[in-house]
Amino acid sequence: MIISISGASGAGKSTVISNLTSTQGRFRRLTSITTRPPRDDDVSGEVDAVSEREFEKLLEDEKLAWSVMIYGHRYGSLKSEFVDAIHDPSSVLLCDIASDAVPKIRTIIESSGSSQSRYVSTYLMSPSMDELGRRLADRGMDREEIKRRLVDHDVAERRELLSGMYDLFIHSRLPTNKACSVINSLT
Repeated sequence: MIISISGASGAGKSTVISNLTSTQGRFRRLTSITTRPPRDDDVSGEVDAVSEREFEKLLEDEKLAWSVMIYGHRYGSLKSEFVDAIHDPSSVLLCDIASDAVPKIRTIIESSGSSQSRYVSTYLMSPSMDELGRRLADRGMDREEIKRRLVDHDVAERRELLSGMYDLFIHSRLPTNKACSVINSLT
Protein backbone atom coordinates (compact mmCIF):
# COMPACT_ATOMS: atom_id res chain seq x y z
CA MET A 1 0.00 0.00 0.00
CA ILE A 2 1.07 3.56 -0.68
CA ILE A 3 -0.11 6.58 1.31
CA SER A 4 0.98 10.00 0.11
CA ILE A 5 0.97 13.03 2.37
CA SER A 6 1.06 16.39 0.63
CA GLY A 7 0.95 19.83 2.21
CA ALA A 8 2.77 23.10 2.64
CA SER A 9 6.33 23.37 3.93
CA GLY A 10 6.03 23.30 7.70
CA ALA A 11 2.60 21.62 7.83
CA GLY A 12 4.06 18.64 9.72
CA LYS A 13 4.35 15.97 7.02
CA SER A 14 7.81 14.79 8.11
CA THR A 15 6.77 14.74 11.77
CA VAL A 16 3.77 12.51 11.04
CA ILE A 17 5.82 10.19 8.82
CA SER A 18 8.65 9.96 11.37
CA ASN A 19 6.19 9.12 14.12
CA LEU A 20 4.54 6.35 12.08
CA THR A 21 7.80 4.81 10.85
CA SER A 22 9.29 4.77 14.33
CA THR A 23 6.25 3.26 16.06
CA GLN A 24 4.68 1.01 13.42
CA GLY A 25 6.92 -1.65 11.88
CA ARG A 26 4.98 -1.99 8.63
CA PHE A 27 5.40 1.68 7.66
CA ARG A 28 8.42 2.82 5.67
CA ARG A 29 9.41 6.20 4.30
CA LEU A 30 9.82 7.12 0.65
CA THR A 31 13.19 8.71 -0.02
CA SER A 32 12.89 11.93 -2.00
CA ILE A 33 15.62 12.89 -4.42
CA THR A 34 16.43 16.62 -4.35
CA THR A 35 18.92 19.16 -5.59
CA ARG A 36 18.47 21.32 -2.48
CA PRO A 37 21.29 21.32 0.04
CA PRO A 38 20.75 19.14 3.11
CA ARG A 39 19.14 20.86 6.13
CA ASP A 40 20.09 20.29 9.74
CA ASP A 41 16.60 18.96 10.48
CA ASP A 42 16.55 16.43 7.61
CA VAL A 43 15.63 12.96 8.82
CA SER A 44 17.90 10.11 7.78
CA GLY A 45 16.39 8.30 4.79
CA GLU A 46 14.01 11.18 4.05
CA VAL A 47 16.00 12.93 1.34
CA ASP A 48 18.90 12.08 -0.90
CA ALA A 49 20.63 15.25 -2.06
CA VAL A 50 22.10 14.97 -5.55
CA SER A 51 23.71 17.37 -7.99
CA GLU A 52 21.74 18.96 -10.80
CA ARG A 53 23.64 16.75 -13.22
CA GLU A 54 22.73 13.56 -11.30
CA PHE A 55 19.08 14.63 -11.20
CA GLU A 56 19.10 15.23 -14.98
CA LYS A 57 20.58 11.76 -15.51
CA LEU A 58 17.77 10.18 -13.46
CA LEU A 59 15.25 12.05 -15.62
CA GLU A 60 16.95 11.07 -18.87
CA ASP A 61 17.01 7.42 -17.79
CA GLU A 62 13.29 7.68 -16.87
CA LYS A 63 13.98 6.46 -13.35
CA LEU A 64 11.91 9.15 -11.60
CA ALA A 65 8.20 8.67 -11.00
CA TRP A 66 7.73 12.41 -10.81
CA SER A 67 9.73 15.61 -10.59
CA VAL A 68 8.93 19.20 -9.72
CA MET A 69 10.72 22.48 -9.14
CA ILE A 70 9.89 24.05 -5.77
CA TYR A 71 11.51 27.30 -4.67
CA GLY A 72 14.45 26.83 -7.02
CA HIS A 73 15.19 23.19 -6.15
CA ARG A 74 14.19 20.01 -7.93
CA TYR A 75 12.47 17.12 -6.19
CA GLY A 76 11.46 13.65 -7.30
CA SER A 77 11.17 9.99 -6.30
CA LEU A 78 12.36 6.78 -7.88
CA LYS A 79 9.74 4.75 -9.79
CA SER A 80 11.23 1.56 -8.37
CA GLU A 81 10.15 2.48 -4.82
CA PHE A 82 6.51 2.74 -5.91
CA VAL A 83 6.59 -0.45 -7.95
CA ASP A 84 8.14 -2.36 -5.01
CA ALA A 85 5.48 -0.99 -2.63
CA ILE A 86 2.62 -1.96 -4.93
CA HIS A 87 3.76 -5.58 -4.88
CA ASP A 88 4.55 -5.79 -1.14
CA PRO A 89 1.34 -6.49 0.77
CA SER A 90 3.11 -6.48 4.13
CA SER A 91 4.32 -2.87 4.15
CA VAL A 92 2.98 0.65 3.74
CA LEU A 93 5.05 3.23 1.87
CA LEU A 94 4.57 6.74 3.27
CA CYS A 95 5.34 9.48 0.77
CA ASP A 96 5.92 13.18 1.45
CA ILE A 97 5.22 14.41 -2.07
CA ALA A 98 4.36 17.54 -3.99
CA SER A 99 0.76 17.77 -5.13
CA ASP A 100 1.87 17.55 -8.78
CA ALA A 101 2.98 13.97 -8.11
CA VAL A 102 -0.41 12.61 -6.99
CA PRO A 103 -1.77 11.96 -10.52
CA LYS A 104 1.58 10.51 -11.59
CA ILE A 105 1.52 7.99 -8.76
CA ARG A 106 -2.03 7.00 -9.73
CA THR A 107 -0.77 6.41 -13.29
CA ILE A 108 2.10 4.21 -12.07
CA ILE A 109 -0.32 2.12 -9.99
CA GLU A 110 -2.76 1.85 -12.89
CA SER A 111 -0.04 0.81 -15.35
CA SER A 112 1.18 -1.87 -12.90
CA GLY A 113 -2.22 -3.53 -13.09
CA SER A 114 -2.71 -3.04 -9.36
CA SER A 115 -5.90 -1.78 -7.76
CA GLN A 116 -6.21 1.95 -7.04
CA SER A 117 -7.29 0.89 -3.55
CA ARG A 118 -3.57 0.27 -2.88
CA TYR A 119 -3.10 4.08 -2.91
CA VAL A 120 -4.55 6.77 -0.65
CA SER A 121 -3.68 10.42 -1.22
CA THR A 122 -3.91 12.70 1.80
CA TYR A 123 -3.35 16.41 2.28
CA LEU A 124 -2.13 17.71 5.62
CA MET A 125 -3.77 21.09 6.11
CA SER A 126 -1.56 23.79 7.55
CA PRO A 127 -1.66 25.06 11.10
CA SER A 128 -2.40 28.76 11.67
CA MET A 129 -0.36 31.17 9.57
CA ASP A 130 1.48 32.28 12.74
CA GLU A 131 2.45 28.70 13.58
CA LEU A 132 3.43 27.97 9.99
CA GLY A 133 5.64 31.09 9.97
CA ARG A 134 7.27 29.98 13.25
CA ARG A 135 7.99 26.51 11.85
CA LEU A 136 9.59 28.00 8.73
CA ALA A 137 11.67 30.37 10.89
CA ASP A 138 12.83 27.36 12.94
CA ARG A 139 14.27 26.02 9.67
CA GLY A 140 16.47 29.11 9.42
CA MET A 141 14.54 30.90 6.67
CA ASP A 142 14.81 34.67 6.51
CA ARG A 143 11.78 36.97 6.89
CA GLU A 144 11.41 37.67 3.17
CA GLU A 145 11.44 33.97 2.29
CA ILE A 146 8.89 33.22 5.01
CA LYS A 147 6.67 36.07 3.82
CA ARG A 148 6.83 34.83 0.21
CA ARG A 149 6.02 31.26 1.21
CA LEU A 150 3.09 32.30 3.38
CA VAL A 151 1.56 34.30 0.51
CA ASP A 152 2.13 31.38 -1.91
CA HIS A 153 0.76 28.95 0.65
CA ASP A 154 -2.58 30.68 1.09
CA VAL A 155 -3.35 30.49 -2.64
CA ALA A 156 -1.98 26.94 -3.00
CA GLU A 157 -3.94 25.49 -0.10
CA ARG A 158 -7.22 26.86 -1.46
CA ARG A 159 -6.39 25.35 -4.85
CA GLU A 160 -5.67 21.96 -3.23
CA LEU A 161 -8.98 21.98 -1.36
CA LEU A 162 -10.83 22.39 -4.66
CA SER A 163 -8.64 20.08 -6.75
CA GLY A 164 -10.55 16.84 -6.18
CA MET A 165 -7.35 14.79 -6.25
CA TYR A 166 -7.11 13.92 -2.54
CA ASP A 167 -8.90 11.07 -0.83
CA LEU A 168 -8.58 12.65 2.60
CA PHE A 169 -7.74 16.00 4.22
CA ILE A 170 -6.19 15.98 7.71
CA HIS A 171 -5.91 19.18 9.71
CA SER A 172 -2.47 19.64 11.26
CA ARG A 173 -4.02 21.34 14.28
CA LEU A 174 -4.73 17.79 15.42
CA PRO A 175 -2.10 16.50 17.82
CA THR A 176 0.50 14.41 15.94
CA ASN A 177 -0.71 11.17 17.55
CA LYS A 178 -4.27 11.81 16.31
CA ALA A 179 -3.10 12.57 12.76
CA CYS A 180 -1.05 9.35 12.91
CA SER A 181 -4.11 7.43 14.13
CA VAL A 182 -6.11 8.68 11.15
CA ILE A 183 -3.40 7.54 8.72
CA ASN A 184 -2.93 4.23 10.54
CA SER A 185 -6.67 3.56 10.20
CA LEU A 186 -6.33 3.67 6.40
CA THR A 187 -4.29 0.45 6.31
